[in-house]
Amino acid sequence: MRFELTSHHREFFFQRHFIELADLLSKEECDTMRAMCDRVLFKQLGDEHLDRTMTEEELFLAGRDLFRHDSEIKRFAQKRQFAELFSQISHKKPLRLLYTQYLRTFDKVAPQGKQLPFLHSDHMLGESGSFQGIYGAIIITFSTSRTNLPHAELSIKDDVTVICPTATEVGNVVLVNESSPLSFAPLYSSPNEAHLMLVYGESNTVYRRSETDPLAHFPKTLGYSFGDVLKEELNPIVYR
Repeated sequence: MRFELTSHHREFFFQRHFIELADLLSKEECDTMRAMCDRVLFKQLGDEHLDRTMTEEELFLAGRDLFRHDSEIKRFAQKRQFAELFSQISHKKPLRLLYTQYLRTFDKVAPQGKQLPFLHSDHMLGESGSFQGIYGAIIITFSTSRTNLPHAELSIKDDVTVICPTATEVGNVVLVNESSPLSFAPLYSSPNEAHLMLVYGESNTVYRRSETDPLAHFPKTLGYSFGDVLKEELNPIVYR
């Protein structure tokens, strides 16, 4: 995987707060990683083959930090190339891997109703997350049915551009910064979506209290307390 960034790419990113880059991974790589992530996701959900309809809430909550349960996913999530790409376009380094989020939907339709308001509201990584020191994220698309749909839409209420932070083609990636207004809503209204989000931050990132992050207490299961600086053994520096 190698992508040569240009001044045009960097200018677009700093003006729009996001950018999609094409063909970073092959379809074969994406199929393999999707299968690996699905296997661990199903295990987390207690259903080896996912033979029941899952709510968007269950899928989202079970999709946090799958790399902690599989060495191959861990190797993939901590790839230097992804972090280097984000660093080159954002001019941020060193980069610590704060968390990963697997964003997944299936053919089966979840029960009607918004199970998790967070997934249907606009938010910024830097404001809504449980960490102080977030720089942004790279989102890798393993499968999608949203081909050629626009990334950004104007929110009439707030008069800001809201971004659906996923690529429109398999093998592409989207990079977003910490202040991009994001919405996962388009994702959870589409079937057969599979995306892996890698969230990066500064070396001295601190675990903080958050009223908006639905997984705000997840770091406590790793041994963190509010106010702790993230540890290398749990959240490594992936690019210096």
